[in-house]
Amino acid sequence: RLTGIFGNSDGNRTGLMDAFNEIGGNLAGDFAAIEADGLKIALYHGEYRQISEALAKSGNYDAVFCGHLHKSEKTSFGKTLLLSPGSTHDYLTRESSPTFGIFNTQDMEFEILSI
Repeated sequence: RLTGIFGNSDGNRTGLMDAFNEIGGNLAGDFAAIEADGLKIALYHGEYRQISEALAKSGNYDAVFCGHLHKSEKTSFGKTLLLSPGSTHDYLTRESSPTFGIFNTQDMEFEILSI
């Protein structure tokens, strides 16, 4: 099931929630804690780096996904990965190409791909 969270610049939140519902997805708000293939995963936009790191350092999750900085990242905090796919556009980070990430829940590998 597709699960998403809001970004800090999302304007029409009601419209976004309706669109997610229309396709059978779940737009969880500003934070989500989900399970996938036995992994505990946190989704947080990452507007505050201290919160992203606190979630990862808490030990409550196998992976924490964030993306506010529009830069790809894979950092370990103990057993927890802090992951960011980067950005599918380059208007904020023109020094690099747009990126997205693929997370394999079987081996916890995170591949960052340029587009």
